[in-house]
Amino acid sequence: MEEDEAALRIISSNKPIENAVETKATLEDLFLDYFDEMGKKTVKYEIKKIIVKPVNRIVLFITTMIVIVFALLAVNDVSYIKNDGTTVHGYSAAKELTEKRTNGREI
Repeated sequence: MEEDEAALRIISSNKPIENAVETKATLEDLFLDYFDEMGKKTVKYEIKKIIVKPVNRIVLFITTMIVIVFALLAVNDVSYIKNDGTTVHGYSAAKELTEKRTNGREI
């Protein structure tokens, strides 16, 4: 392997690409494969534990509402002055700034 190349190890039951080379699995491969599956199960289990209790549902709901309120306040505070001198506020200003940025035009 040359200096500017990278090696990619893929755990797969079949050849992912035609020129893939089969190698022996290492202890690290086993660890990553095992804990990838276990990690998904653990996250689902922890989320289920949180949602089962009514108090946690209430706290989660209140936290979500607070995040939404602060997000709306932040968007409403956006101002943008167009090239012609007119000022745009709130969601319209955020939308226009995003469009300019995604179109690659200078702000």
